[in-house]
Amino acid sequence: MKREPKKITPDPIIEAVVEVRFSSKLPRDAVFGIVYSALKDDFNPPKNLPILQLPDAVRSQDPNLKYQGHYSLSSKKLSVMISIGPQVISFINSGSYIGWNLFFPFICDILDKLENLDVISNPERIGIRYLNKLQKAHFEKIAISVNYDNQRILNEKTHIRTEIKKNQFIQVVNIDNNAVLNTSPKKESILLVDIDCVFNFQPQNTSFFSKYKKILTDGHNSEKETFFSIMTEEIIGTLNPEY
Repeated sequence: MKREPKKITPDPIIEAVVEVRFSSKLPRDAVFGIVYSALKDDFNPPKNLPILQLPDAVRSQDPNLKYQGHYSLSSKKLSVMISIGPQVISFINSGSYIGWNLFFPFICDILDKLENLDVISNPERIGIRYLNKLQKAHFEKIAISVNYDNQRILNEKTHIRTEIKKNQFIQVVNIDNNAVLNTSPKKESILLVDIDCVFNFQPQNTSFFSKYKKILTDGHNSEKETFFSIMTEEIIGTLNPEY
């Protein structure tokens, strides 16, 4: 197994998202109010998300919309926000990554506050997703390749997507060598390595709160291992690794 650095510089992570999907015994329009009441002391006032402009009948029946957040809350202490919908809670750290040693306890603190509120009746899935920004030149050196006519494809615009079954997780790996980053005044074209590590609960499984911390820990470790398996030693050597 390849040795993983404890730290690389600059940190390639531009966004980290932990998403919890569930069904609830509560009425759909009651979920946010109950969650917000439990969390409001640590967050700024909520913001409505664009999906609320659609009728609830559309939001609840469209499979592409049912797991979308309706409101967002930004933390008063960390550069983290949460998105809340009738069947989803997402924890989002965009921009400078705060690190798992801060992100993980932040998530656990919030979920523990919800344990006795009947918000999460039946968990459906947990996703741990990391988006990593790398130099476009690294695309030629990553440990994943696609060949056509016995030649490696290194076109200017190439998008690779695959799903990998890894122990109890399904990892959805997207690699785009022409992704556009709009966070700066000037649009920037980058190599984007997007890894979503998904754990699916069995139907009618209600044992979420006794399992979620281990799932998050194992999923985070699995995602990190996959990222570094994609990076060759040549790429890692350019990222000032610390072991």
